Amino acid sequence: MAGSSPRRLEALALCFLVFLLPGVSGCGGNLTAPSGGPVTSPNYPGNYGNNQSCEWLITVPAGSTIRLTFDSFDLEEDYEFLRIYDGASASAALLQELTGWQWSVSPIVSTSNVMFLRFTFDVPEASQGFNFSYTSRKSPHEF
Repeated sequence: MAGSSPRRLEALALCFLVFLLPGVSGCGGNLTAPSGGPVTSPNYPGNYGNNQSCEWLITVPAGSTIRLTFDSFDLEEDYEFLRIYDGASASAALLQELTGWQWSVSPIVSTSNVMFLRFTFDVPEASQGFNFSYTSRKSPHEF
């Protein structure tokens, strides 16, 4: 039993890096905390490479909505996109499609407790990327 303790610590450390620090984990994931962030593009604030796609699924408690707030946004215009959907997949309604450098991105709010984000980048020159946080709020229509 004593020999398995370091492996348990390694497993806990790996879980911490993958699930609790989304900016460190690289590319996408499932986010289920009522509030979270910062969530970042791969290697933020450094260049993030090319020819990849990252997907995030944000799920907050039922009866709540999601509010995304961006601290930074810089993508290669017309080649790299962050698409934000009002539901659990890319087949849901598109809330916003972002590209290029944005001085300020207005908060983006879902109509339900689920939001799907897809970041695609496929050019040889990459930009800084993005950094956002999210919060949940009880729907005003919830009784």
